[in-house]
Amino acid sequence: MSLNFFHKYNLVHLVGTHTSQKPPEAAKDDARSYLQLVVPKCVCRTRSQDFTLNMDQTNNYFGVSPKSTVSVRGSRTINMRKGADDSHRCTIAFTVTASGKILPPFVVYKGTKGGRIHTKELPNHPQGNFYTVQKKTWFDKEVMLQWVDTVLAPYAATAPIGIIPILFLDSFKVHMLGTVVDAIHKLGVELEFIPPGCTGLVQPIDVGFNKPYKANYTKLYTEFLMNHDADQPLSGAKREDVSQWVLDAVGAISEETVKNAWRKKGYSYSRGSLLFCFIVCFAYYI
Repeated sequence: MSLNFFHKYNLVHLVGTHTSQKPPEAAKDDARSYLQLVVPKCVCRTRSQDFTLNMDQTNNYFGVSPKSTVSVRGSRTINMRKGADDSHRCTIAFTVTASGKILPPFVVYKGTKGGRIHTKELPNHPQGNFYTVQKKTWFDKEVMLQWVDTVLAPYAATAPIGIIPILFLDSFKVHMLGTVVDAIHKLGVELEFIPPGCTGLVQPIDVGFNKPYKANYTKLYTEFLMNHDADQPLSGAKREDVSQWVLDAVGAISEETVKNAWRKKGYSYSRGSLLFCFIVCFAYYI
């Protein structure tokens, strides 16, 4: 298309922010129907925002080399510096509460149980994260159960008497395995699954956590690149570096940012109005 066509109809090239198998309007309808069912469960008297949780996994590449830079207008060749580890990755499970807390990240590196990385290296990584290994860095059943034991169980055990924790997970098949569901229920935690295609609208980690985290991580990796001698080949980041960047990137996210992830306009889990809370509680108990 010509540039004039774009100007005439006020069009621009944009990068997609969400992909879904459902048409956007269908996903919106499903998301609103889902919230009509779960919001009453979030605001009733047995709930606390401290124990209203969402967990989700994300791929985390060791290197996130920048794609753009500042240069003189009209420059034909733009040279960029690329890291040596843009294809290496780990998987991280993030867990946040509606009150703005971030539970310790659960980091999965490529390796074998009982191997060198698992037994020799990970015990020396920065404290503040939990670590494990998996042959392909996948979040399989065993890893999921480890997350339940190491992250969810200790936190759920601190719930005050009369408060029932509730955990929101997407419809990833590992989350829905009977052994996983049973392990979570045995902790006294209620489980709610977010419908497929709706995570970009109603999953707090997708809505308002991942973007600031990735921006913070990219900034830290860029500093790593810039600190190298420009005349020398770049060395790859170590797993220990990545673990520290994960900690620092999460630590730079404010409590208010996490709270806002639960308050997305039109898709809020809490609905600030006291009148709304009274109505949904009344509807829930009748």
